[in-house]
Amino acid sequence: MQQGQLISGRYRLEEKVGTGGMGVVWRAVDEQTGEPVALKLGSGDLCREAEIAAKIRHPGVVRLHELTPDGADQWLVMEYVPARSLATRLSEGGTLSPAEAARIGAQLAGALAAVHAAGIVHRDVTPANALITEDGTAKLTDFGISRPVWREVTMTEGSLVPGTPGYLAPEVAGGADPTTASDVFSLGAVLFRAVEGTSPFGEAENPLVLLRRAVAADIRPAPHAEALGPVLSALLSEDPADRPDAARARELLEVVASGATTAEVTRALDRRPGKGKRVVLALAAAVVVAAAATVVVLANRDEEARPVLMGDPHTADPCGLTDAAALARFGTVTLETDYGAFERCDVMVQIPDGIRVDVRFELGAPLPPGTPDSGPADELGGMRVLRRPLEEEACLREIVLADRNRVYIEAERDEGEGTADYCAISDLATEIAVGKLAGGEVPRRPRRFDADSLAQLKACELLDAAALARIPGAEPAHAETEFADWACDWENPAAELGIQLKFDRNQPLSDRHGTAAEVNGHEVRLDPEDDGAGTCVARVVHRGYHDRDGRSLVELVHLTLDGDLPVDRICETTSALATAVAGKLPG
Repeated sequence: MQQGQLISGRYRLEEKVGTGGMGVVWRAVDEQTGEPVALKLGSGDLCREAEIAAKIRHPGVVRLHELTPDGADQWLVMEYVPARSLATRLSEGGTLSPAEAARIGAQLAGALAAVHAAGIVHRDVTPANALITEDGTAKLTDFGISRPVWREVTMTEGSLVPGTPGYLAPEVAGGADPTTASDVFSLGAVLFRAVEGTSPFGEAENPLVLLRRAVAADIRPAPHAEALGPVLSALLSEDPADRPDAARARELLEVVASGATTAEVTRALDRRPGKGKRVVLALAAAVVVAAAATVVVLANRDEEARPVLMGDPHTADPCGLTDAAALARFGTVTLETDYGAFERCDVMVQIPDGIRVDVRFELGAPLPPGTPDSGPADELGGMRVLRRPLEEEACLREIVLADRNRVYIEAERDEGEGTADYCAISDLATEIAVGKLAGGEVPRRPRRFDADSLAQLKACELLDAAALARIPGAEPAHAETEFADWACDWENPAAELGIQLKFDRNQPLSDRHGTAAEVNGHEVRLDPEDDGAGTCVARVVHRGYHDRDGRSLVELVHLTLDGDLPVDRICETTSALATAVAGKLPG
């Protein structure tokens, strides 16, 4: 292979950017689109690697485009990530601070959680297989020796021990098959290297020395780990059963990355799922159940069920009610923590026949007194669960807490063609959430909102009496606040226009969101009839940020006016109110 060579009549090789035991990687240009891509010519079974990579859709995993032939060769065409490996960064810069290592580790743990949810064990989590971009985004790569968890491991791949000695879990070094738990150990070993400068087993020119230390679980102290230390100890536990899963590892690493003290991190570890009187969700992986999804809920029979409360709504974590891996029985799953409003968390389920289902977990404030139930009620785990009938392509469940706050769980079609058993998905998600609530309170967020987050504000305070005076009949006294003060409605029947204002998160706005203007340093987009006839929507961007997968997002105020006036008049008033909102937001 040489620079300038054309592969498959489409991809022009430009520069060799990596090489290793599983193949050579080139940066190339797709001459049909002009976009850069990465091409890998491997020495292993690229068809198997392509099969594995195609199962995973996650922003923290390098994306596969296609497997393409070129003569006798097979090439993987992948997303090109302009980045250095963590191994290169560490060799050039020494070590990372515990907080920086935790931030990178949280992203890698999130990627691993998606890999594991797809039924894959990576088997070679090392600094060389973690890419770090200039803005700090981390991506997991190289599935050359990965395996589905159900596939038998052969001994014909050039090595009796899969993986890299300095990062092997003790049980794998001793001859056991790799598992998701051994991937978690390897992640801990990567982070140990990042803060201490060596693998957990030290350094040795002879890899067999490292292998022997790994078998003996001879792990070195971590004097520079600071608040990361307790999490490293958990990830590097000798017993696989004592290690957190990848999703929990991500939560713990985010606590460290947020600047928590060692004591705060230790308390977070003590709150791990499954400890004490929490409900255990037992999903029988080896048993095929032909009917609807089943979750075995094991409760403490000696005590009455504890009343479940919302607690502080600002720290209540909707993602703490989910278990993406449990929903993987329906398809490939992706956890979306920043998908829309602050009070929601979504699990995207890609059904094998092509349809994608959005499973939404959303926290809600108490309904007004006297509001009738929205559907038939059952009791599950000591809580009332309202089951609404299937409506088109959506199925909604509603958990009523002891303080009358609500948890809404809905499975609905997101995109694609095909069918899905929406109510079976919603019922399983509800049972998962009920299990997570057994501790007596909605789980807490692993970290606080940023100080400059829109979540720190109150929606009703963004439109004062002077702003509302533009609409006859609209008054501050008619404001109805919603969960955590993150939304506000002014729905006085005497007013000529209804007003809904809510906080939202979205990808950066574009022309499809309407015409743009800048007000008080904030981007404002005005979109007539975006929410139907007789409406006008304004979006006021508060700030940009990166989610925990490194994706660029914005927090914004979503303002909707509706009424029977001509749409141009509605939009004129909407624009004036959006200007008032932008004036209230911090610059």
